[in-house]
Amino acid sequence: EDFTVVSVEQEFATPLINPQTGAPSKTWELAGKVDGIIERNGELWILAHKTASNANDDYLNRIEIDMQIAFYAIAMQQVMKRPIVGALYDVLEKPALRLKTNEDIDSFRLRVRDDIDADNYVRRYVRFADGFLTLRQSILWAMCREIRHGAICPNTSACLQYSTCPYLPLCRACGDLQCVAEFYTTRQPHEELSHVIRN
Repeated sequence: EDFTVVSVEQEFATPLINPQTGAPSKTWELAGKVDGIIERNGELWILAHKTASNANDDYLNRIEIDMQIAFYAIAMQQVMKRPIVGALYDVLEKPALRLKTNEDIDSFRLRVRDDIDADNYVRRYVRFADGFLTLRQSILWAMCREIRHGAICPNTSACLQYSTCPYLPLCRACGDLQCVAEFYTTRQPHEELSHVIRN
């Protein structure tokens, strides 16, 4: 590899910063777990492991505007006290094979193994454009401000993009939780993140 691994599955919890004043939010923080941080030629990069049904050019071009990775980079810059210059994406294309009728699982595993080759794996370095993280930080701050004041702007272009969004009934009810209470349950944060969120 042409990089060194700095950390793997690093959890973080850091205040959301107002991009105009530089002051930390009293309400919001960024918390999560990043796949990894690598150092390459003296620069820090986010390491992102992805799976995709089709790792074609359309998919790979979309990763250059990946909001999740931008949020990770914004948070990790605060945690690491160093700039994050981009992301290394390791993308594994999922096999399109399916279990055949009357096929046992071991035979299926062998077929999948034989089907996987170098074409199923793509590695791409994506360097953030100038101003990319600054713009994303402003978008993130604006989103949190809207949520705090009770306004949530739905992304209606994604409602049916990957089958039906599980929150579509909530949107149809104009956010009235009483109307759709039977559709949803509250739960604790994911076990991998619970201690950074609770502490």
